[in-house]
Amino acid sequence: GIWKDGGSDCAMYTSGSRAYSGSRAVDLQDNSGTGSSTYTNEDFNVTGFTSINIEFYFYAYSMETNEDFWVQYYDGSAWRTVASYARGTNFNNNTFYVANITVSSIDYNFPSNAEFRFMCDASGNADDVYIDALKAGGDIVFRTAGTATTAMTLSANGDAIISNKLNIGTVPY
Repeated sequence: GIWKDGGSDCAMYTSGSRAYSGSRAVDLQDNSGTGSSTYTNEDFNVTGFTSINIEFYFYAYSMETNEDFWVQYYDGSAWRTVASYARGTNFNNNTFYVANITVSSIDYNFPSNAEFRFMCDASGNADDVYIDALKAGGDIVFRTAGTATTAMTLSANGDAIISNKLNIGTVPY
């Protein structure tokens, strides 16, 4: 698909029980920097978007207290951590979790070459986090007649969903 294997500590898990949907998930382990990551293999033009929404499921196995993983966003010039999840604070082992992240154009630059990355920061190869069932999309908001704002949401598969939201003086997410 659209994801690259970051290196030696990233693999496709195919055994099934640690995948949320189906039998496959991305398995990240250790703390080898880019080698412990998976990231998009193409740039996304997000200029004009007001927010990017990411939802994914994850399952941790053998992660020790305070070992963590991050979701990062490339803003055209550098990788920015937009979410981090630590064992004992945000999750425990052997349980599925769903995460929802909103990246706002108010907080981050939205360039023509945006990317996303998941990176593990554990202590060894026996510490694993499995990423699965990722959904991503973005909102483009523009003013229409009256006091309403029309929001068009673009999903990762290119579908457009149009809805009306009240304009309360800020950009609706």
